[in-house]
Amino acid sequence: MDFLQSLAQKGSDFERYLEQYRFVAQPAILSDAMNYALFSPGKRFRPVLMLESCAALGGDREDCIPLAVGVEMVHSYSLVHDDLPCMDDDDLRRGMPTCHIAFGYANAVLAGDGLLNGAYEAMAGAYFESKNKSAYMKAFAEIAQASGSKGMVAGQAADMAGTAGGASAQAVEFIHSSKTGALIKACAAAGAIMSGSGEAGCEMLAKYGGIVGLMYQIADDIIDATASEAEAGKRTGKDAEAEKITYPLVYGLAGAKEQLRSLCSEAVAAISPLGSPGNFLKETALYLLGSADRIEEPI
Repeated sequence: MDFLQSLAQKGSDFERYLEQYRFVAQPAILSDAMNYALFSPGKRFRPVLMLESCAALGGDREDCIPLAVGVEMVHSYSLVHDDLPCMDDDDLRRGMPTCHIAFGYANAVLAGDGLLNGAYEAMAGAYFESKNKSAYMKAFAEIAQASGSKGMVAGQAADMAGTAGGASAQAVEFIHSSKTGALIKACAAAGAIMSGSGEAGCEMLAKYGGIVGLMYQIADDIIDATASEAEAGKRTGKDAEAEKITYPLVYGLAGAKEQLRSLCSEAVAAISPLGSPGNFLKETALYLLGSADRIEEPI
């Protein structure tokens, strides 16, 4: 089984849990928009990464399910808001009309609000049933911080404020590590915390997650610069049009690919002590490295 098949299987397994959190709200258009965003075709990479990080350190994947569900809701909300005309102004996501195209601008804003709050409802609601409440709350805090003004929201703000005239290595790393990388890092870190493996394991997976999170966005930058809309499943070339600060802008296309190769080596080295239990994590980094050359949407 290759990496994508493995990810698809793990994502399908996770979706059986996610289905239990399907939204029902009044007016119905609100829950319709929320479910449209949450259940649109996706690889469920972030929750799967959390579950596999936990398992790689000997933990029980099921202990992470409510946190993994929360992360997927946070991610879905972020896509809905990022796609809005006042943000990245996209009308296609995963080959489908974006939420504001399908349901209107106001309903998309409210759907994003509902998804973010739904995430915290799902995660907080499971606290009292958790086996290790201290670990659960620590993992919850990792996700919350990565989702807010010290992580994803800060990165989006910097991305909106930045233009090509202010491009630098420092600027692009901050934007990417915050906007995309922070939540991915939190998934690996939260999984490690929930495994109960101790500080060394948590530090290892947090380092790995931070590297892979940065790889993800660099690969996405390269694809935006080189792929067609049909290949990427979304509008491409928009970063250059909007003068966004990206790795291809700062380093050139060849330089961005070299950055990706270097980070892949770091990610693989970071988890080498895991041995075979870390195979999925290793394959994740290798897949991201290859996705830019294959012109495939990053996981």
